[in-house]
Amino acid sequence: MQGDLSALIERVEKCSKPDFLLEREIAKAIGGWRESKFWFTNINGSTEATTLWHPEKHSVEEWAKVTEFDPYLPQASEAPAYTSSLDAALALVEEQLPGWTRLVDATAPELGICVELFPSGDIAERTESARGDHNRETHATLLALLRALSNGSKEGVA
Repeated sequence: MQGDLSALIERVEKCSKPDFLLEREIAKAIGGWRESKFWFTNINGSTEATTLWHPEKHSVEEWAKVTEFDPYLPQASEAPAYTSSLDAALALVEEQLPGWTRLVDATAPELGICVELFPSGDIAERTESARGDHNRETHATLLALLRALSNGSKEGVA
C-alpha cells in the first residue's frame, strides 16, 4: 500500500502551517488519491484540460460528475485538506486504521499537542501504538498515523 514514509514524516514534523503541496504528497502516498487530466467544455464552447484530484477507486469522469466539479473553482480540484482540516485528517485515520482509538493530550497546547493512536480495546493493555507530537493537532494526528503505518500496522488489526 505505502512504501517508506520517513521522508513524509519528516516533512510533517517540519511543517508549521497548512500546506497544500504536503497534502498532495499524503494523498498520493497513503490517501488513495491521484491527479488526472480532466477535459471539459469551457464557457466559449471549446475543449480544454484541467487537473483534478480524485480517489483512485473512481475514474476522473465519475468523480467530476459525483462532485459536480466546476473547473472555475480551483479549490474543487485539490487533494483533501489533511493539514488544515482536522475532519480530513480524522477521516484519513479512520480509512487507514478503522476502529483505532485516538487519544489527545493538549494539557499545555503552547508546549505542543500529543496524539496517540492504538487498536481499540482496553487502554491500559495496548501493546501497539503510534504517537505524534506537534503544535498543530492536524499535524500531530498525521504524524501518529504515518508512524503507525510505517511500523507495519494494518488496517484495524492489532
